[in-house]
Amino acid sequence: MTANEDLTSLIDYFKAYIISHYAFDKILIHVPYFDQYLIDVLNQSSFKLEEGFVMIPTFVGVIKHLTYYSSI
Repeated sequence: MTANEDLTSLIDYFKAYIISHYAFDKILIHVPYFDQYLIDVLNQSSFKLEEGFVMIPTFVGVIKHLTYYSSI
C-alpha cells in the first residue's frame, strides 16, 4: 500500500464514522487549490469535486479553496 492509498482509506473510514454517528446530509472538505497531494488523495476517494472555488479569508488576504463533497 502506498501513502496515498493509506490516506484514501483513512478518509473513507472518516466518512463512514461520520455517517454512522451523525445525521448530516452532506460532508464538505475545503482544500487549498495548491495542495496537490491532498487533491490527488481526495480524487482517489469516494468524495467528489464541486465546481468552482471558495475564497476563504486569511490575515494576509484570501486563499482559493476547492470543495470536495460526499452526499450521505
